[in-house]
Amino acid sequence: MMYLTSKLIKYNIDATDGEMGKIHDLYFDDKKWAIRYAVVDTRKWLPSGNVLLSPTAFVNMNEQEERVEVEYDKDTVRNSPSVPAKVSISKDLETSLTGYYGWSRYWLGGMLWGAQDHPISHIHDDIVAEDNLWDQLQMNEYKDEHDLRSVNETIKNRVHANNGRIGEVVDMVFDDEYWKVRFLVVDMDEFPARDKFFIINPDTIQSVEWFEGDIYVDTDLEVLKGQKSYNTKEEIIAEL
Repeated sequence: MMYLTSKLIKYNIDATDGEMGKIHDLYFDDKKWAIRYAVVDTRKWLPSGNVLLSPTAFVNMNEQEERVEVEYDKDTVRNSPSVPAKVSISKDLETSLTGYYGWSRYWLGGMLWGAQDHPISHIHDDIVAEDNLWDQLQMNEYKDEHDLRSVNETIKNRVHANNGRIGEVVDMVFDDEYWKVRFLVVDMDEFPARDKFFIINPDTIQSVEWFEGDIYVDTDLEVLKGQKSYNTKEEIIAEL
């Protein structure tokens, strides 16, 4: 299914032994545009504040109740590597998290999630051993250089076509099978006579100036004017 990131950011997270907290941000990588972590505010029961969980930990998404069930209990999450508040996610922290939980290292290998296209949990010991050997032999060839970006910080980024400004990012659409961002939802303030929103595939992005908040897309304004537009974001999800 397709979801809006703005909806997921409001979901609660349920451990196997009770509610842990609420998602308040998502991190995606800026090369493959896959959602790598949900940032969970756990201050109601864990004073340290934030927890990072990979989609590999999710076992069920309840859209009606706006909840995500994960495969761990609270003690497992409590004992995970600490995530300092307002600090960028380092590769050392990611390596610690993947080692603790048994998640695959998505940045090693040529596919979306490393050695596979799907976020897979429950990695068996023999697979872990094989992955460790693969890591040692293939790291230099397959290492994916990337940075993690916050969804909340990407919202309101300005989007530019080859010949002018398009509008600004107001949401993202992702699928819950691969956890890849499929579309940016853009408020097309340059076309006031049209419906409010257009969608843009990240594959059309030429470059991003993350610090300045500018996204450059390989298309022309005239082409976008011929594409379908939407009055609400819900219309986008219903069609996709």
